[in-house]
Amino acid sequence: MFKKMTIDDAIQYIRSNKQIAENIVHWKKIEGKEAAFVPMPKDLPDALKNALHKRGINQLYSHQGDALALAREGKSFVAITPTASGKTICYNL
Repeated sequence: MFKKMTIDDAIQYIRSNKQIAENIVHWKKIEGKEAAFVPMPKDLPDALKNALHKRGINQLYSHQGDALALAREGKSFVAITPTASGKTICYNL
């Protein structure tokens, strides 16, 4: 069977495989950072707040709060964040 790989194992494999590595023109490691949160807006409809609370969401990431503020102002926005960072909530709020 397959050996379970960590992300570091996968990166090392890609770097050491000449057929793959020759197609990569730039490597950059982006360090993680602490999440920034904002309180759940008090004026969200109760049904929405309850649905979020049932999923364990009791506060918003700062980018979700920013997205909500922009949407309420009638402005367009694009949320560009890493995987599993809550982009869907930006658009669903």
